Amino acid sequence: MPEGISTSETFDVLVPKNGQISDLKEVLQKRLEIDDEAIKNIRIFESHTGRLLKVLTNDYGVLGIADYVDIFAEKIPEDELNPDEGDRFVNAFHFHKEPVKIHTRGIPFRFVVKNGEIFKQTKERLQKRTGLKGKPFEKIKFAVVKKAQFSKPIYLEDEDILSDLLTEEGDNLGLDHIDKSKGNIWRTEGGVFIK
Repeated sequence: MPEGISTSETFDVLVPKNGQISDLKEVLQKRLEIDDEAIKNIRIFESHTGRLLKVLTNDYGVLGIADYVDIFAEKIPEDELNPDEGDRFVNAFHFHKEPVKIHTRGIPFRFVVKNGEIFKQTKERLQKRTGLKGKPFEKIKFAVVKKAQFSKPIYLEDEDILSDLLTEEGDNLGLDHIDKSKGNIWRTEGGVFIK
């Protein structure tokens, strides 16, 4: 499974109706020739209209997956597997100019927020997480998008501290850029898109 959001693969996967996410992982493991240790670090999650809805556990029944959601599988990044004390997570999504103009084909992702880290350093980790380099990454404006539906995004500068601006459960990190999903370039790290 590739690194970064610039590459993804789509798979049709058949599992029994009474199956669980662990059955889905088993099919992916065989199809992609993933070893037993690596498959343990694969996250399966639901997305709807470009936002991460929920992470699905191994015992989650596939009958519980709604028809209107997309299912993604991704390799969990190392900093999520081994978080530092005080680290927390934020969901990130793609939009253009206004948070209600979500890239519906953009893949959302989880990101580790380090307590007290200045955004200049956070951007370096975001670049690694997304796999984007050069102009495509430089064109992205990052913003805290508050839980309140019609709040204005708070655009981040290099000296800002992301952990201080994420004050409520449900606040998100927004990546403001032009939607280029036709070229499939906005994909999350190690993403395998299952639809």
